[in-house]
Amino acid sequence: MSRFIESICCIDGEYPLLDWHQRRLEHVFKNHFPTNQPHRLSDQLPQISETGRHKVRFVYDQHEFEIEHHPYQPKIVKSLKIVEAPVLDYSFKYEDRSKLVGLFKEKGSADDILITQNGHITDSSYSNVAFWDGLEWFTPTTYLLNGVRRQYLISTGAIIERPIMIEDIKNYEKVCLINAMLELGEVEIATNNIH
Repeated sequence: MSRFIESICCIDGEYPLLDWHQRRLEHVFKNHFPTNQPHRLSDQLPQISETGRHKVRFVYDQHEFEIEHHPYQPKIVKSLKIVEAPVLDYSFKYEDRSKLVGLFKEKGSADDILITQNGHITDSSYSNVAFWDGLEWFTPTTYLLNGVRRQYLISTGAIIERPIMIEDIKNYEKVCLINAMLELGEVEIATNNIH
């Protein structure tokens, strides 16, 4: 039986994207465990008294869950390697990331990978992406996982969905990695460091 995961950001004891995580968890239950009641994250997540940013891992199936948390420090990513994976499906946040780990091994000397499907930009190995053209941020309409930060930023108008192909990368100045733990603009890579 598959298990799923929510990686949830806690900042100074608060869970700013909790509603978005709950919606995604309920989407998992609707598609995989339709006869079961979804877990209520607000009832289960720990009270973290320390200041700063913590990553809370909520791993679950239809009956049980496990929680762990630790202080979070973003990885330093300065370069990306384009890796084509036309049949990869990660439309739900599965605990099993073995296919993504396998792709990550193809990064060579780069810090991370930028996954494409038939030439369409999707995600990095652990985040959605947004491209800066000098005026606005754009995120590909072709994603592997519709991340909670991505959904939130689209809802606020901070990023705009648009088809982005490999040949479009040259039209942008930089790319930003975004996920539940990473804010827009926090981890940025110049597009001339995408190979």
